[in-house]
Amino acid sequence: MVTKRVKVLLAQNVSSVGKSGDVINVPLGFFRNFLSPKGLAFLATKDRLDKVKKDYKLNLIKHEGEKKESLKLKNTLQGLTLTLELPKNEKGTLFSAVKEKDILKALLSYNITLPSDSVFFDEPIKHIGIYNANIKLPGGVKGSLKIEIK
Repeated sequence: MVTKRVKVLLAQNVSSVGKSGDVINVPLGFFRNFLSPKGLAFLATKDRLDKVKKDYKLNLIKHEGEKKESLKLKNTLQGLTLTLELPKNEKGTLFSAVKEKDILKALLSYNITLPSDSVFFDEPIKHIGIYNANIKLPGGVKGSLKIEIK
């Protein structure tokens, strides 16, 4: 018995089948009974394939522009030393650890706005000194920022 297969365009990632945007051949029953009712895939018509190609090119252009901006921001941040004066005891231990939101707030004074999940530390900062914060920028760009705690 020969099963009829159809060419479909995946709308979402489907485990062990493919990623969103992939064009694959699947059995007709699998498409009709599983993929289509859940909105996971559509028949791969010429119009849909053309639209996906166009969207892909637009996203690629947008991603390149985003990456260039992120690289500029990375260079700016790496040349910057952020100084924070926080309450501490006489031994130099801070009353509370430095948080990512403290860094984001301090960057606002330099007119730099970052997403809330873009700053992270390798370990908690609880003492005065000089540290590096890791920065994750849009476009997959990673960098670091020097922080001086007084």
